[in-house]
Amino acid sequence: MEQENCIVLTDADLRAAAENGPVAFLNLFLDAIEKVTGDEFGAEEMAKLTGNQHALNSFRILRDEFEVGGFINLIQDGFGPYIFDNPFAKALRLWGAHDLSQLVYKAKRVFDANRQELTTIVDNDEDFAALFDKYQPLFEKIELEIEAELTNAAIAIAAYVDENIEQFATVKA
Repeated sequence: MEQENCIVLTDADLRAAAENGPVAFLNLFLDAIEKVTGDEFGAEEMAKLTGNQHALNSFRILRDEFEVGGFINLIQDGFGPYIFDNPFAKALRLWGAHDLSQLVYKAKRVFDANRQELTTIVDNDEDFAALFDKYQPLFEKIELEIEAELTNAAIAIAAYVDENIEQFATVKA
């Protein structure tokens, strides 16, 4: 049984967003997903999303976390398993964001090799700084490449979403 699509967008909103470019078009979907989940990551909220919507949500998380930090921040915010233990990198590849997919796979190898320590949540600045100093060098080159690739990936993902819109939203007149 196919899951009902919880994202409903209007044709007018899609057209307006598309007129503002691929990033604005993609942001329409990302914002709609955030509204549905309330930016919560409990079982109830996550059950509302389809697999493709989860992958799209993973892109939003990756992008947003990179605006304020990088992988250490992303992992300490509790998103490591959501990004690395789900088929996010595979979805990126299927959506045409090949370079970003490869970079996520590289970061996953670092995450998997150091999962225990990286996912132990630190609750003070001193411990976070120590964790950052220890693991940031492992992620640094990957992060620089990801930052350079996010816009290209967003354009590729927006094109895929546009061509497969029914997998991401129900469109109403």
